[in-house]
Amino acid sequence: RRIRAASTTPIVMLASLDNQRDAALALEAGADDYIRMPFGTEELVARVRAVFRRAYAGLGASDTIVIGPLEIDTARLSARIAGDELTLSSTEFALLSYLASNSDRVLTHERILKAVWGEDYVDARHMLRVTMCRLRQKLSGSSGGMIRTLPRVGYRFVGTRQAA
Repeated sequence: RRIRAASTTPIVMLASLDNQRDAALALEAGADDYIRMPFGTEELVARVRAVFRRAYAGLGASDTIVIGPLEIDTARLSARIAGDELTLSSTEFALLSYLASNSDRVLTHERILKAVWGEDYVDARHMLRVTMCRLRQKLSGSSGGMIRTLPRVGYRFVGTRQAA
């Protein structure tokens, strides 16, 4: 939690515990991924690369997404609400960017998981729920209501994208 509070550096947790509760707690604390033992070197390297891809996906782009009081700068990996900087993990930022980029569209759980976490996570709805909860807390207030839950389907980000 202290690392996440001070930095958006990607955090990957390696654990010998095969417990969904521990994984959920780690993700709530700010981890971007949670890898359970046993795992192979190739899997570890692939997951770390995936976390870095998500964390730094927008570095070459200069796209700014503006929806109401929310402004997302994908080139600088930053987000603001009414001018106030949000402190987001790389996964939270990727999720927010993906939702905002697809505003007013219904996005299924599977589609979000595939886009934000990758192919290996299409069944990891608990990770999506935990990250969505954290994101909504950080967006609290007027922007928190922009994310609508569609039970047993997915989510919809409500708002009209404005020219940046």
